[in-house]
Amino acid sequence: MGVLRESSKYGKPVNFVEVDQQELMKMTLADFKTVIEKYMNEPGMIYLVVGDKATQWNEVMQFKGKIVELDLSGNAK
Repeated sequence: MGVLRESSKYGKPVNFVEVDQQELMKMTLADFKTVIEKYMNEPGMIYLVVGDKATQWNEVMQFKGKIVELDLSGNAK
């Protein structure tokens, strides 16, 4: 339904998912970096990392900024 809604609402062709995928596959790393720099405000972003603390924590600790660890109920530890 979502694909049909997008096609109808925005006048996209029925195969727009495949077309978009092909365009993404043609992009270079430099292309992705340009899009990221233009549209993403990394300092204002919040990252949510879900997973096994034993395998993820060291990588998370390398993030810049405030790190908040939550318990299973979503409460700060």
